[in-house]
Amino acid sequence: MAADTRFTDLLNMSALGDKLREAREAKNLTLGQVQKQTRIYQTVLKALEDGKCDSMLNPAYEKSFLKKYAEYLGIDSHQVLNEYKKFRPAAEPRMTNKLPESEAYSKNVSGFMPFIKLITIAAVLIAIVIFAGGKVVSYLKGPHPSKRAIASKARRSPSQARSLKRTVRSSPASKAVAKMSIPKNVQIKLLLKINKNVLIKLKADGVLLFERELTKGTAEIFTAEKALNIYAANGESIELILNGKSMGSPGKGTLKNIEITRSGIRLR
Repeated sequence: MAADTRFTDLLNMSALGDKLREAREAKNLTLGQVQKQTRIYQTVLKALEDGKCDSMLNPAYEKSFLKKYAEYLGIDSHQVLNEYKKFRPAAEPRMTNKLPESEAYSKNVSGFMPFIKLITIAAVLIAIVIFAGGKVVSYLKGPHPSKRAIASKARRSPSQARSLKRTVRSSPASKAVAKMSIPKNVQIKLLLKINKNVLIKLKADGVLLFERELTKGTAEIFTAEKALNIYAANGESIELILNGKSMGSPGKGTLKNIEITRSGIRLR
């Protein structure tokens, strides 16, 4: 029975997507043109028209993009969202953080908020006083450098000063994995290959596309105008191919921010 319901949902969402596609084609617009105007990722637009966006996005983002796309095409967005709710009546946003299980619980917590805030502020003030007091005591008890030692530090040679500057400048804020030069008139195009099951979170030009586990053997293409940002629970499980050039694996372990731009790939 569950399989029949799922089939009906897909069929209905496909019909809704057909309305979007027909409206776009009636205006002689390509998906690329719509992406530039709406800033909605081209893959998301196609998934909306195919009725398969739920496999990429959580319901909150799916409804948001659906509303924006409908308004851009001149379609009544309220009617579109009402149809969407009929097809996906049980759809709820898949949030990473757990929400309260009942409204009553939420109200109880909100009633304690002023008291909790007061305790938090008091605890912070006490911690600051203790920390500052400890610093003063340590300063009074600790040894102080003599005037001769201070003067010696002030008389550093020019070569020592230059060496110190080079050391400071050579401390990078991020690590370059692979360099590349993609022209401004060419889209950033990434082929993401999965060699082992891994949790992936991916953004295109600041828009979260999805956060889910991708299975071994998956290969998907993503494009962006400015940047792609990837969180990978295990960097060794993925392979990056940027604009046709294989970049291999970006690194080992958990990689919180793999930034892919026209200049190449960096770990931040």
